[in-house]
Amino acid sequence: MKHLGAIAVLAASLFTLGCAEEEIIPQSDPNQFLRSDIRGFKTTPGIAVGPAHELHWIQEAVQGYTPTDFKDVPATLNIVSPMISCYFREPAEGEKLAKVYVGRGQVRTPVFAASKQTIAKRVEDWIEHYKVRGNRVTSRASVNSDSMKLVDVIVTDTSAPLYLVLQAETGNTLWNLNLTEGVELAHVAVIGQGATGVANIDESIPIEFMNNQAADECGVIPVRKPADHWLFVQRAKADKSSVYKDAMKKNKEMYKKYATWFERSFNVPSEKSVIGLNEASHFIVGPLPETMGARVTYKPLKDAHVKIASETFIIATNKATYVKEHDALISGHVMKLVGGDLSTLSTDS
Repeated sequence: MKHLGAIAVLAASLFTLGCAEEEIIPQSDPNQFLRSDIRGFKTTPGIAVGPAHELHWIQEAVQGYTPTDFKDVPATLNIVSPMISCYFREPAEGEKLAKVYVGRGQVRTPVFAASKQTIAKRVEDWIEHYKVRGNRVTSRASVNSDSMKLVDVIVTDTSAPLYLVLQAETGNTLWNLNLTEGVELAHVAVIGQGATGVANIDESIPIEFMNNQAADECGVIPVRKPADHWLFVQRAKADKSSVYKDAMKKNKEMYKKYATWFERSFNVPSEKSVIGLNEASHFIVGPLPETMGARVTYKPLKDAHVKIASETFIIATNKATYVKEHDALISGHVMKLVGGDLSTLSTDS
């Protein structure tokens, strides 16, 4: 009941902030929303993670914050090609490396993406279901899995030109940049699986994406060093079976491989000064603003310009249009496979 009460307080706080004329920063302790997770810690949307993994209300870092929902469709999607090299450019002299890591985002967006493999599997499933259900076959669209997850990055560090490294362990992550006045981004490197994108980045800022083919061929999978607070590590220590032993060995090998690649690419250890959580929605790179007036005005996803590393199917729209466009794509592939005649598929109906 205590956990449910805390969530209720958070929900009420966010609702009040969205409706009030003046922003009021919640007075409750954001640390009460920190929870143990299978591969680290997780927190709740509305809570921002700072450089020393301290937790803050996001309104302490930005003004005008509104939670993202499916109505917040961006203005444009610019599909860009991911890099083909196994290494990003090295940080130049005088540049400060800033690293953000998320296991998975939490906030679903009206930007939907599906890979070639996913589409092929859904075409196959559609055909198998049609053989059983005929014209009663249902949509294979998945709002939850195809929706890209928004992760806000509020940058307040003006001490040096920043080389920002954004890492996501899971796919379909959309990073939303919010920069305080005076911040200089020298370069942005984005690492992840599936569709990977950045919203509200100035066209003058160099950006590179590594995902999908390049990440697979180079063996680059973002992972953290297993730690004692992971539920997985705790279970592995309690259960001495070969299943956990083999899984722990695999996790350590994956981390070692990624850490070796990371240091080769950026000349610093992957875990040093990284700002990260296994599940979170907002990160702060730099100090909290000293005054309320010094906070950056929040840039939402709505009407933003977004860059996304290429995927087979990408669309920014409402849920109904997404399902319609998705199903049209699936149907088109099916009709090609059957030569335009669905009667070639035998059914039991």
